[in-house]
Amino acid sequence: MLETSLALHCIYGVPYLPGTALKGVASHYAHRQLGDQQPALKRTGSDYNILFGSQTSAGFIQFHDALPTPATVCKALKQDVLTAHHQDYNGIIVEPYRNDIEYKAPRDDDSPVPIPFLSASAHFGITLTCEGEKESAMKWLSLAKTILLGALREEGIGGKTNAGYGRLLEIE
Repeated sequence: MLETSLALHCIYGVPYLPGTALKGVASHYAHRQLGDQQPALKRTGSDYNILFGSQTSAGFIQFHDALPTPATVCKALKQDVLTAHHQDYNGIIVEPYRNDIEYKAPRDDDSPVPIPFLSASAHFGITLTCEGEKESAMKWLSLAKTILLGALREEGIGGKTNAGYGRLLEIE
């Protein structure tokens, strides 16, 4: 079995963004980034509860799983490599410091160890839905879309976002 650290769809076998992850990143972004300027988007605010729900009621917006588009699905998985330099030196961080061991400083001639892994690179079709009157539903969908796109653009989704993975690069 190959450990990919990716969410692979159980039927189609392609990488996908779970709707729960999309909802989670949007919820976090609304509370943390937008909530200071708009208190209704804080976790206890009225707009937040309408969009994302609470412990006692479901949210108005449904976040669906995002699958790669047909044009990009065939090249969605990419082989990537992480090259860990100075493994002995960096091991100090993992283990508690001990006085009985001589720790060597990192050097330019340390041998890097390449670690292969899979990453996903595709256009994903993101779908948000809600029930209710069209005018009201469109208002809430527009707000949810703005929040989600801001979260994906500024914070990203998944692991290694500080290294550039999980970032929204373009909007269509």
